[in-house]
Amino acid sequence: AGALPPDVDLKELERAVVQATDIKRIYLKSPQERQADRKPMIFRSEVTVGDVAEALHRSLAENFKYARVWGSVAYQGQKVGKSYKLSDGDIVEIHA
Repeated sequence: AGALPPDVDLKELERAVVQATDIKRIYLKSPQERQADRKPMIFRSEVTVGDVAEALHRSLAENFKYARVWGSVAYQGQKVGKSYKLSDGDIVEIHA
């Protein structure tokens, strides 16, 4: 009891849970790093780049210049402002 059947696709289960709960997993990338952090920040419902900056540190939000986003944007690494609405799985690189 409590174990998942062996034929359950865990990635598909994760996608279904995220979709049903409207959770947004936002991955952070430092301008100095090539890869994003493996552990995401979790937000419930709609989230903007400004919300992410504020959640990290107030001074980061206050000194915000722009962000680059990979994922839901028209082209990868697109420069966006604080009001850009993020989607689940987006990668954000904040410049301040």
